[in-house]
Amino acid sequence: MDSMRLEMRLGSALGSSTVVKGTVAGEVLAAVLDPATLTVVQTAVASRVARQLGLAAEGAAGTPGIRLSSKTEVRVAGGKHNLGNLGRLWADRATNHLTHILISKDRAFYVLDVAHVATFDAQHIILTENVRDLQSIPVYRDDAAIGGDVGAAIETTLLDPRSRRSIHARVEDGQVDLSGTLYSEEEFNALFSAIKRTPGVRGVRSDVVIEVELADAVMSAIDQLRAKGDIAATDIIQVLSEHQILYLQGQVSTPKVKAAAERAALSVAGVRLVVNNLSTITPEKTERADPASPETHLR
Repeated sequence: MDSMRLEMRLGSALGSSTVVKGTVAGEVLAAVLDPATLTVVQTAVASRVARQLGLAAEGAAGTPGIRLSSKTEVRVAGGKHNLGNLGRLWADRATNHLTHILISKDRAFYVLDVAHVATFDAQHIILTENVRDLQSIPVYRDDAAIGGDVGAAIETTLLDPRSRRSIHARVEDGQVDLSGTLYSEEEFNALFSAIKRTPGVRGVRSDVVIEVELADAVMSAIDQLRAKGDIAATDIIQVLSEHQILYLQGQVSTPKVKAAAERAALSVAGVRLVVNNLSTITPEKTERADPASPETHLR
């Protein structure tokens, strides 16, 4: 038996099929499969678990359990075309129910949701008609290999060294999480597309802040205060941004308006620091040690 316990969140997207949620464990090569419940039993414990499932003991004649191995062929509908051999089974840890099969072909693994399996026996696994070739099935790659390619995509897509240094990528079970700051939407779109094309990537989540949009987002928050009447039309506020630092410039009527504008800026996701250079027509009650210096507030 070739078996290794792993903590993984696994899944595949083929057509309209959904990703299997939750913790999945156990790469199983040799196994007994209960055809009624699709329960996987590793052969090392087959005798004990088979009794619990109501199956015959391993090796007994007439057992309803199907014995799958690396010799089991995976074929398209009709059974004429062989896509490869069974490489692994993925089963849910809590129930041991089969969730995915991995097709082995030319030292690569292809991940297929069990929903695309039509019939099976010890010699053959026959797939549903919507699976015709390996090109339609996601390739399985480990996170280290995916991470290396994602790093290469960042290096080749982002030409500005400052942009490359500001982006962070984390890979877990084929899911890529991006964070950091980029200057423009064009930079982000190019990077996002390059990472999505990386073999083995199941999805990309992004918390990347677009620098040129940050000032617009702050102005939008300030305009909402204007609509509520908290900031008057005569209050002049300009917003500049650099490296997630927001600079508020201009003149407002009162310290209360100045503070409201600052709170609005700090409320925008991605703002790291606000430098409040707003002057007020009505003097502030509490003077700073150096009245000419700006107020600086961290998020």
